[in-house]
Amino acid sequence: MNRLQQLVEEGELSYTYSPEGIDLLDAAGVEVPTKEIFVLLTDTKTLVSKVSRMVTGDPYNHVSLMLSDNFDDGIYTFSLGNGINGIKGGFMVEDRANLKGSRYSMYRMAVTQAVYDKIKARVTDYVNGVEKTSYNHLGLFNAIFKKNIFKSEDDQTSICSEFVVEVLKFSGVELFAKRFSSSVRPYELIKSKLLKFHKRGVIKP
Repeated sequence: MNRLQQLVEEGELSYTYSPEGIDLLDAAGVEVPTKEIFVLLTDTKTLVSKVSRMVTGDPYNHVSLMLSDNFDDGIYTFSLGNGINGIKGGFMVEDRANLKGSRYSMYRMAVTQAVYDKIKARVTDYVNGVEKTSYNHLGLFNAIFKKNIFKSEDDQTSICSEFVVEVLKFSGVELFAKRFSSSVRPYELIKSKLLKFHKRGVIKP
């Protein structure tokens, strides 16, 4: 855990800073988080989501990553029906239209400019190489049973929660230091102290 993460865990950093606070943090060698990214949990009403909810009992069984809290700015995830790769699914840029009517709960995380840029670059890589990605069908069992039963070293093959955890990890943010990312259920992300509740509701057209 780096110093920034330690300060967040200890509750020493907030999302707003006075000029004096910024000066003090700068003097201490701590880069101030000036950007935010967002984690979106949804109940999509799809067959997979309904089955997952029956098995897990979780209110939300799908998760996406956002670079702003605007539903029209890009919602990034992995999905069975990404509209490009057929039945193998893969990376998907969701939008308001295909999520309309879904209940959601959104969480935010303060990050530095450097971390934000890494996340954005990583997401862009997936956007440009979407045809190379696929949905990790066996990874569903990992998440359901919270164990790394089916191992995979291919970062182009993923489930939604694994994607979010891995992109953040790649960018320097460790949500679950002692867990395999493929064993993390979407709803478990709210347990991370790095994520703060932002808003909830129903996604409207």
